[in-house]
Amino acid sequence: SALRYVMLNEAPAGERGAAQGMLTLFTSTGRLVGAALVGALVASRAGSVDGFAHAFRVLGLVMLALAVLSLGLKSRREELATAARHEAGGRTADASAARGEENDVAGAASPTPPATTTLSVGSRPARTPRRPRG
Repeated sequence: SALRYVMLNEAPAGERGAAQGMLTLFTSTGRLVGAALVGALVASRAGSVDGFAHAFRVLGLVMLALAVLSLGLKSRREELATAARHEAGGRTADASAARGEENDVAGAASPTPPATTTLSVGSRPARTPRRPRG
């Protein structure tokens, strides 16, 4: 869909999965809430044909407002420039990770794991199971 295309271009390469997940979550929530609201609008007019007409008028106003808001979206040229910046940033991060350097993103974890890791269960450190001899 067009919305997924926009999300893929706007999200950095490392965050595209999370962006798609959020989009799916919000569209699913919108469907549930939208259906409930349309049902409430119809029921507010005793479930008659007038209730359906009222619901369609309200939906038409919402769609008109969203169409006006969509005029504020980026142009195609700006969108492609953003996608190119994200791709260039992703390649730079991949190259620095391959060299073992830390990411430039604030708060990002180092791509190389620490030399030692201690796991603890309760108050005692966890043991790794030994392989049987044989």
